[in-house]
Amino acid sequence: MKPLNNRQEKFAQLVASGMPATPAYIAAGYKVSTKVAGTNGPRMLDFAGVAARINELRAKASERSEFKRADMVRFLVAVLQTPVGELEANSPLAQEISTEAIGETTIRKRVKMMGKIECARLLVDIMGWRAPEHHVVETGPKALDAIKERAERVASVLDLRARMRSEAQAANGNGHSTGSALSRWPRNTQEPLVNPIASR
Repeated sequence: MKPLNNRQEKFAQLVASGMPATPAYIAAGYKVSTKVAGTNGPRMLDFAGVAARINELRAKASERSEFKRADMVRFLVAVLQTPVGELEANSPLAQEISTEAIGETTIRKRVKMMGKIECARLLVDIMGWRAPEHHVVETGPKALDAIKERAERVASVLDLRARMRSEAQAANGNGHSTGSALSRWPRNTQEPLVNPIASR
């Protein structure tokens, strides 16, 4: 695998430390606008060498830490899944506890935890879900044949309409019935449409 250059290595270190791809791309030394970084940063995550280096750095960081990456993921998921009204004061999810009292009597105790939106954003960054999706578009012979067949059908219908309009105009010009030539065609015909020009 081709070794990373200095900017790619810096980018990998920043992302592995938890920084989102877009600001990491700029901080790594790429002189681009924020808009361009918003495209190139997530795209950089798809480079095999960069992705491997990020995984390597994250694995080393997890080994050095008692609180593993998986523990953080479980914590964030727990915040997202726990109803606020069911949070107790001794819960590990509790971030702040406030009480209201009259004299020595507590009349209300409020337990606050991290915001769910904030936790969702952190989880997205940790899991790398900001990377763009890849869509595969089939362009083989079968797909091209299907497109060609559809185009021929559309052209056939357009040619048929043009011919019927021309016949209607000719009939009106010769003093014939002013009814549209379209009315002379059966409404429920099951005959397949054919290209009138090709059949001449």
